[in-house]
Amino acid sequence: MIRDREAGASDEPPRSLAWLIDVRLNTVHEWFVSDAPPLAILAHMAARALHARVLSRVLWIGREVFPYPLFLDAPVLAASVFVDATDADARLWAADVALRSGVRSCVIVDGCRFTLACTRRLQLAARSGAGVALLARPERESSTLSAATTRWLVEPARESRSVAWMLTLVRNKDDPTAAMERPRWMLRGGAPSDDGVRVPALVASRATRTTA
Repeated sequence: MIRDREAGASDEPPRSLAWLIDVRLNTVHEWFVSDAPPLAILAHMAARALHARVLSRVLWIGREVFPYPLFLDAPVLAASVFVDATDADARLWAADVALRSGVRSCVIVDGCRFTLACTRRLQLAARSGAGVALLARPERESSTLSAATTRWLVEPARESRSVAWMLTLVRNKDDPTAAMERPRWMLRGGAPSDDGVRVPALVASRATRTTA
């Protein structure tokens, strides 16, 4: 869940995956994947924040992170703005403006080719505004230096019979010890996982969908 609380404060035990993705406003977070962006996870986080009235707007910046509106629930769709920024500079500018706007927004961005300077700019923008940034980045960029508060590796759980992902916490600046052993969890789509976290079964990406 996205929350409006100080770092380290939580009502849930730290062993819970829900606690570890309980990210603060005014921060930037990165999600590394080998194929399509983890839109189901990011949309789920945005939806929980909207339902809890922590946030009031969701921005999707860059076509790679555009979900099909059909797969978003009504409140998320009504709160969504789709920004067709065509290159890294345009995506960075749009995210910077959104984060500094003062509107409590979940800014979901295609972060491909973002440098350390880009993430520093977004972190400063997030601190000066009222939202949170979630960057979807290709796994090949996981060695790129970044100012993000947390970094996550998202991999398909191939042994699962349903839609599922393996999440690995790579870094957490709020609690550096939490990522020392690179803890991992399975997140299942459409049904609660072992720690009670539930995500939508599918939020398809326009950029990666193929037609018959």
